[in-house]
Amino acid sequence: MAMRTLDPDMSISVLENTLVQVSVPGRFERLERNPDLYVDVGHNPHAANWLSARLKVLKVGGRKIHAVYAALMDKDVEGVAQAMASVVDSWHLAGLDVPRGLGAETLRAKLAPCNLEQVSVHDSVANAVAAAKAGAASNDILIVFGSFFTVAEARRLFF
Repeated sequence: MAMRTLDPDMSISVLENTLVQVSVPGRFERLERNPDLYVDVGHNPHAANWLSARLKVLKVGGRKIHAVYAALMDKDVEGVAQAMASVVDSWHLAGLDVPRGLGAETLRAKLAPCNLEQVSVHDSVANAVAAAKAGAASNDILIVFGSFFTVAEARRLFF
């Protein structure tokens, strides 16, 4: 819409060729391969449903998905976890040391009703990522998600 507003006469082919090159850092962004490590800023159930659908497509050939999840205290963490539970094989819950950030143990307690399997807690996103990588096979997928703060901390590990 912005491109059409700036140039109403822009051809469809120029518009399509431009849009195919657009990427949004932190939105299903792959940071590493073998295992594939993605980050996503999805922090509500709607975004988690979208993310779960994307991961389900990649979960073939015995690939496992290891999630690193950290969130803010005012988010629907239970709804997010329920949206992701069908694709995640192991959970690495991390604390966020920011205003409104949930500690890992508090996050685990909030997610207890979800009956998640293979859950571990870590004091930071960096430690959770390290643990997830250590437990992953080279063909597995790691997804780091839950808030912009979560993704920012993970991206600092790679850039």
